[in-house]
Amino acid sequence: MKRFLSLALPLSLCLAAPRAHAQDDELRAPWVRLAHVSISAPAGIERMAVLSQGNVVAECSNYCDFWAPPGRYTFYASDGGSDRTKLSLRIKDNARLAYQEEDETMRSAGMVLGLFGSLSTVVGLVVLFANADVGGDSPMPQSTSRSAEAAGGLMALGGAIATPIGFVMFSHGRAKLTPVAADEAKSTPHLQLGFVGVSGGIGLGGGAVF
Repeated sequence: MKRFLSLALPLSLCLAAPRAHAQDDELRAPWVRLAHVSISAPAGIERMAVLSQGNVVAECSNYCDFWAPPGRYTFYASDGGSDRTKLSLRIKDNARLAYQEEDETMRSAGMVLGLFGSLSTVVGLVVLFANADVGGDSPMPQSTSRSAEAAGGLMALGGAIATPIGFVMFSHGRAKLTPVAADEAKSTPHLQLGFVGVSGGIGLGGGAVF
């Protein structure tokens, strides 16, 4: 019986050793890289907030400066009224961003130009094809038919040019976050934090690059 116990003890220690190593590996959490992000806004913006899954990461008036791990966030901006803007924010690396408010004048002009251009294209094509097959038996003079055909072609061409310009203006006038000084933002400091395994437990380690 004593011999059995003496053999069982080393065996149990051998089985426990891999488990201890596995626990040490679990305690060595990967480094969490933090990106330095700054967001500026016009003077009329009274409140900005950056949220991650409902948790507030940063909250400020018209300038935010914070550290956050890369990922997807939600950005809110408000001028103090009941209306607020909601944008999707994806953080990949250090970034300096500027919030631009919606340009209602540009969006309205772009929408009108895009719709008018689309309508002009359709009407121009109808006029063009309607007069392209006019023969000698038609009561319409040949010169009038040619003039109408040319007018229809010009209307269709003008509409085809105006349509994309209008919709680009409509899209460009929306509220957005635009990069500012991208090359300079890459050289900003960044911070790394994480848990590391130490003898008898875990510890918090970190590093900074300036």
